[in-house]
Amino acid sequence: MNEPPICLEEDQYIRREVVVNLESSNCADFSYGLDSRNSAMISRRCNLYERDVYIENPLKPLRANGKRIMHILTLEAGPGTPLKIEIEGKDEEAEKLADDLCKGLAMRSSDFHSFIKDAVQDAIVSSR
Repeated sequence: MNEPPICLEEDQYIRREVVVNLESSNCADFSYGLDSRNSAMISRRCNLYERDVYIENPLKPLRANGKRIMHILTLEAGPGTPLKIEIEGKDEEAEKLADDLCKGLAMRSSDFHSFIKDAVQDAIVSSR
């Protein structure tokens, strides 16, 4: 017999809002907003979290699964785009993910790459 799906109460989600920066600081770096490289890095960080992560562009309106690169790309979030982040759970791990995503998305691209790499490493180490 199949178990019914677990339904979380509305207050079981962490919600944050952030405005994307991710502008290139020099002409040699072509990263811009949530391009494929930045989307892949966001997805990698979100995939270390067991539960659901959603990112929404209220200007479109589009909602993406934060664990799927192609979903994130559909947000078409360039610099200046407001995003809403929704993370299932209200524990320390969910708070850390929310903080990482908000801090990272508000940075310049060159700083974002090293920040997210470090956040992924920290998440891997803390999960052991």
